[in-house]
Amino acid sequence: MSAFSDRVRSNRTGFFKVADLEDGREVTLTIKYLDEEVEMFGKVLDILNFEETGQQLSINQTNAEFLLDNFGDDPE
Repeated sequence: MSAFSDRVRSNRTGFFKVADLEDGREVTLTIKYLDEEVEMFGKVLDILNFEETGQQLSINQTNAEFLLDNFGDDPE
């Protein structure tokens, strides 16, 4: 790989990608905070921000229901 591709692939900021969890890889992270109703890409999104990586997870209906079912409905 080139230095460019190494740098791009090792960059762990921004949004999670499917590739981050390929092959059943498990990740344990601490939620730093929840950004609610952020306007982005012409939509209103809720976004989880994580302490360890600085990465974010855009919340959709499926993962929102999972989080509510497993962690409760208090965003704190």
